[in-house]
Amino acid sequence: YHDPAKNQFVSTNDVINSWFFKLNPKSDNALMAVNLRSRMKCLSDDLAGNYLGLIPLRNKDIQTPLDSRKRINETGFLINGMADLSAEELAERK
Repeated sequence: YHDPAKNQFVSTNDVINSWFFKLNPKSDNALMAVNLRSRMKCLSDDLAGNYLGLIPLRNKDIQTPLDSRKRINETGFLINGMADLSAEELAERK
């Protein structure tokens, strides 16, 4: 779903996770896997493999697909301060 007029976007993943979370009303939190490739400078398209991160979601964060997307956008990806490091800078930290 994409509504440019309202600047709103939800992915298929947002829809599925919101639906799946509602199947277990006793649960108060969930983890959503996200692709880090476009979110970390050091992960270029020519690297092999999958680079995943987890975003913790509480019940209030996942009631609708739009709530899920809002939480993802608010979270940001400051993974131990490494989001803006190049591959060379990341290698130096190891």
